[in-house]
Amino acid sequence: MAWPKVILKDKNTTAMIRHSFIRALLLAAFVGFFFLVGVAQNYGTVSFVYDANGNRISRTISFRNDTRNGTDLDSSFLSSLTERFCGMEVSLYPNPTPDRFTLSIIEDDVPEVHVFLFTIEGVLLDERTVRDSSVEFDLSGRSAGLYLMKLIVKGESKAWQVLKR
Repeated sequence: MAWPKVILKDKNTTAMIRHSFIRALLLAAFVGFFFLVGVAQNYGTVSFVYDANGNRISRTISFRNDTRNGTDLDSSFLSSLTERFCGMEVSLYPNPTPDRFTLSIIEDDVPEVHVFLFTIEGVLLDERTVRDSSVEFDLSGRSAGLYLMKLIVKGESKAWQVLKR
């Protein structure tokens, strides 16, 4: 990793900047790990798979099925993952999906939305222009893995990850 080039006359200041940068990265990783642990404790389990050299090669978050007040814990968790994008509320569910998933756009007047579905390698699988509040996608003929859904609205773009089991 190349360090950002900062021209400083004092080598101690350069070392302090590097040290602060490393501390910030470690803190971000630490916070992210404990967020996942918190999700697992409240909603299921997080498991990791390591190769022979001890490198982590995958992470799986499993949600438990539990009902509280008549609602499925999985659906209540996923509905809380709705994101704002270009003034709209956008949801992808279920995610992870066994085969089909729905793109839901909550907005009084849905603008023209360009939707692209890619494999993780960048191969375009589906391209649509939608003005509906709900669109279904089918991955049943595809292998399990990670896919990317990209939305473009009024020149702004955002991508979401979709996991097919």
